[in-house]
Amino acid sequence: MYSRFYGFTTEPFQNTPDLDFLFLSPNHKEALACLEYGIQQRKGFIAVTGEAGVGKTIILRSYLTKVDAQKQKTIYVLNPKLTFDSLLTTILKELSAEPVAGIAAQKLNQLHEVLIAEYRNDHTVVLIIDEAQHIPIETLESIRMLSNMETATEKLIQIVLVGQPELDALLNRSELRHVRERIALRARIAPLTKTESEEYIDHRLNLVSREPRSVFSKQALDRRDFAAAAGGFQAILLEEPGFLDAPQLLVQANAGLRATANGLFESGKRGVQEERACTGRVPLSQRHAVRCSRGPPPGKTGALGARGVLA
Repeated sequence: MYSRFYGFTTEPFQNTPDLDFLFLSPNHKEALACLEYGIQQRKGFIAVTGEAGVGKTIILRSYLTKVDAQKQKTIYVLNPKLTFDSLLTTILKELSAEPVAGIAAQKLNQLHEVLIAEYRNDHTVVLIIDEAQHIPIETLESIRMLSNMETATEKLIQIVLVGQPELDALLNRSELRHVRERIALRARIAPLTKTESEEYIDHRLNLVSREPRSVFSKQALDRRDFAAAAGGFQAILLEEPGFLDAPQLLVQANAGLRATANGLFESGKRGVQEERACTGRVPLSQRHAVRCSRGPPPGKTGALGARGVLA
């Protein structure tokens, strides 16, 4: 309903890593370039870190959509809480090889032979371990042996560790110094700045708008610092109640809510009641201390402008 009101082709703010809404800040571009260069040049170990919600997953998905599946074989490990033996079994199976029965050392030798065969066929093998901050220390230390598999000039397997800042702390442990020393490239995805946060909001709105039209004025965005409120995290920006979610946009369209200097939106009693009925959540006024009154303050219209712009 609100999409029709604002002229959207689809909902602009959904907290899922949808590549159709991919937004690349300079920091994200650097991380993506790090992945592309490190894997293409067979650098071996790559580490990408960042807080939860900064966009690591969508960067990985963006990269994987570009690769030639005929030339690159990617093993994506989502649950890193594995023993080294279990990890070797996973890699071998993903490469269509039946793991030999025996200890990890035997599987390691088998994997070496498989990787040589893949290299001779001009295939790049990439191991991506997500949420890598949860890798057991013993497993991470043993992963170092994978980086020993190489030709005279290139690594046979490319290893990408992706995780939260705890991964940096893990790699800084003294017993993992040999793993740390093998990391050829590092990228850190930082939270969006205030300017980047506003560009991110505009980016998503522009992608779904049927025609050029402002939904939120510059003044409305300036009256509340979303970068500070959300910490610059894309995921939190999409969850920010009262603005970047479907129920609130629906309330705004129905109740004619208006952005003000006290917060994003100020409404009468009816607006708050509609919010509670629509979202089933604690009213915006109680969650963000936004002042609500029975009507707009003196000198305010308390309604949407002629073009539906929240100003």
